[in-house]
Amino acid sequence: MRRFIPFALAAAVAASGCGLTGPSASIAGSWRAPGIGHSGLYYDLSLTQSGDTVSGVLCSSEAGFLLFEGVPVSGELPTVTFVVPQSGARFHGKFEEDRDQIAGDLRIGSGTGHTSLRFVRSEGGRCAGAKPRP
Repeated sequence: MRRFIPFALAAAVAASGCGLTGPSASIAGSWRAPGIGHSGLYYDLSLTQSGDTVSGVLCSSEAGFLLFEGVPVSGELPTVTFVVPQSGARFHGKFEEDRDQIAGDLRIGSGTGHTSLRFVRSEGGRCAGAKPRP
């Protein structure tokens, strides 16, 4: 009987649906990553989350001017992906819940070049304040 009690207790906890790790952090919100160079290149994500499904949009600005906007972002947690149609650049990243960031590589076109990006939470998002290119 003594052997049965620990097993019964463990089964009751498992059946109760109480996760011991708690809910995952939300990825929803605004995120920003600096690009390469010294001209003020930024990538901004605006994300929503439903369960483990991530969706949103990407825009980019450089030196205060909008480069592009409205690029679809998608993924299943912890993965986040997007493709920039103008350049063919592809991002494949991972939400790092413990560091509260999205980290990954932006592969440039069909070549082998890539840039590491680390998105951190931001207040603005969607290229706030960026002007259309002249």
